[in-house]
Amino acid sequence: MKDIVITLKKDALRYSIDYMTYKVAKVHFSDQTPELAAEVASTPSDQDYMDELTESGLENVRGELRWCVADKNRVAGDDCVCPARGEYDIVLRVRDDSSVDPQTLGRMIHDYVAFYVAYRYLLLTVPAVAASLAALADAELNKVYNHVREEMPATNPLLWK
Repeated sequence: MKDIVITLKKDALRYSIDYMTYKVAKVHFSDQTPELAAEVASTPSDQDYMDELTESGLENVRGELRWCVADKNRVAGDDCVCPARGEYDIVLRVRDDSSVDPQTLGRMIHDYVAFYVAYRYLLLTVPAVAASLAALADAELNKVYNHVREEMPATNPLLWK
């Protein structure tokens, strides 16, 4: 068995989330007051909340992949974050001959976390739009699970969905 590290850049996640909330504000509220559009789009003052939601999304991924997440990631909180580097790491334990590509899986997890955080954030201000983001987040999480599941049979089938 070997470990592979999936690294997500905090700044890239923030950019994706900010861009999604900006687009929602622009598309749905540009013809209304600027104050309403500004309320929907995320701002730097929202970053602590966004970081909490990001960590929650990463815990969801770890839960879905619990059968292959290395033990050091089972602890929630700052153990999964490398603050000095501004990155989130997920370590998966895979077979030596596994063909899982960390970059591909990282992009899929990035997309899930970005949709998840945008969904949770917009749930407070635009629930109708948030529902469609929730569906996109669920679809991305299923893609992550299925990608890993197809490539790496679990050592304990009782942990599969």
